[in-house]
Amino acid sequence: MRRFPAIWQTDRLQIEDSSLADTPQLMKIFNACSYVGKWDPTFQIEPEETFTELVTKSMKEGEENGRFQLQIIRQQASQQIIG
Repeated sequence: MRRFPAIWQTDRLQIEDSSLADTPQLMKIFNACSYVGKWDPTFQIEPEETFTELVTKSMKEGEENGRFQLQIIRQQASQQIIG
């Protein structure tokens, strides 16, 4: 099964597989986009347990995760998670 590399980068960004430690920041970024609810009636604020489940699923190897891979985006200079 082909997946993105666990870590890859551009001149300004570093993209890497997420870890459970990233869950609070991922949740904060996702919830900051709540304004899209005006255009997408399926959007809803999710509890932290949902994010933990997604990150855990992404960390599994092989077919059991259905090729699901959740990666974070960091700025190279600051190492801040931005997506």
